Amino acid sequence: VASSGEGATLDGKGGTGLFYLDGGCSLTLRGLTLINGRDNSNGGVVYASNAGDVKIIDSTIRDCSAGESGGVVIARNSGAVSISGSTVTGCSARRWGSVVYAEDSGAVSILGSTVSGCSAAPMLPLALVACARGASAHGAVRVLEQA
Repeated sequence: VASSGEGATLDGKGGTGLFYLDGGCSLTLRGLTLINGRDNSNGGVVYASNAGDVKIIDSTIRDCSAGESGGVVIARNSGAVSISGSTVTGCSARRWGSVVYAEDSGAVSILGSTVSGCSAAPMLPLALVACARGASAHGAVRVLEQA
């Protein structure tokens, strides 16, 4: 999904996640503004289960949340997750990974992006990325203000 020209905004209005992937599908989001994605369980913007790669490029992500894990992206048994050239602000998860939670999935990278005001479980305020069972994180993250 790519924006042309002035850009496009996808707004979950605080009541729904924005994308659900399965069956090996991959997703690339480019040049978009993704706001108010909310899932009561996992993945405020993208829920990927048995999916391919998830890429978010040159986008703005704001005020997205998950009731459990993956305020922006949750990947289970899926490919790699990458966020590049993007700005992520005010995203949260009640438990793990205010930005990304990956489990039994490919590598997670956040490169050339700015992350601010994001938080996960109270005892893990710096848990921007959480990985479990075979997933790994790498990359350079610039954190401006952390709760």
